[in-house]
Amino acid sequence: MSNSGSPPAQPGVYPGEITHKFPEWKRHEEELNYSSRVRMNYEDFLDDSGEDLDEFCCLNSQEREDRLDQIKEISMLHALWS
Repeated sequence: MSNSGSPPAQPGVYPGEITHKFPEWKRHEEELNYSSRVRMNYEDFLDDSGEDLDEFCCLNSQEREDRLDQIKEISMLHALWS
């Protein structure tokens, strides 16, 4: 992968090399090849990466479930006010 121009978080590892492995990136990878902005659901950021990326995820399963409930509640409130 090419380096994103950002300084490495760890020597020799650039943020784009890590973030592009997460599900929210993979789900929109093709679209992101043509646009630098893509509308994503917040829920996507809570999906399990299925890869060895746990060191970058600080939520345990209960916290993840709680956060998902919060996101859904906020989305419902947003829909009521839109």
